[in-house]
Amino acid sequence: MVSSLDTITSSSSRLSPDQCSITTASGPVTSTSTFHKDILMNHARGSKHYRAKLTEADIPVIRQLHRDGVAQTVIARQFGVKQPAIWFVITRRSWGHIPD
Repeated sequence: MVSSLDTITSSSSRLSPDQCSITTASGPVTSTSTFHKDILMNHARGSKHYRAKLTEADIPVIRQLHRDGVAQTVIARQFGVKQPAIWFVITRRSWGHIPD
């Protein structure tokens, strides 16, 4: 879902990238990367995301448990998530905005 998209206009009935322009709340989009950055800036992060199972308080605890040598599967069971979720937290691929 694109929450920050206001209008897409086209010079013909068929939409193609070179024939349409995109306008967001912050103004016209001049490149796709700018458009993606604008959308990502408006997404909920952390426990405010509707699918979050962890909280900001859990993240430093998870990283400390990992540093203490606790297996990722054990940590995952403790927090009610799958092992890949713990790996993403430890490697900062998710929850990277939370310090240790």
